[in-house]
Amino acid sequence: WTIRAIRDQGGWCLLPHPMSPLIRSVGERGIRRILHDTRTGICFDGIEVINPSIAGKVIAGKVQRFNRDEAKLPETGGSDSHTLPLIGSAYTIFEGHTAADFRLEPILEPGHFYLNTAREQIANVIIRRLTP
Repeated sequence: WTIRAIRDQGGWCLLPHPMSPLIRSVGERGIRRILHDTRTGICFDGIEVINPSIAGKVIAGKVQRFNRDEAKLPETGGSDSHTLPLIGSAYTIFEGHTAADFRLEPILEPGHFYLNTAREQIANVIIRRLTP
């Protein structure tokens, strides 16, 4: 499993922009399959609930509800964007330094992940201009 290989090397297995219908991403069924996998090392370390891209925005509420009701994974915000204006426009801060520290985090409350709204507004203008 890729997940085990990542974690065996000390890496973090985070779900970027999950359940998005706009891009290839892990869906609810896939997430549940991993959540219920009992093998050692097969698990997610966190789930991205804030991503300022269109792929993240369209599913943000559903992902947050799914995580709070069912998955209960540490939440992240991120901007693994493929467009310059969105890079660095969302990020996560937590008290620890390692993947193991992060795994001990409770579900992060608002204030632990940040959305740089000025950059997001600029990106939205660019997106509107590019969209026919």
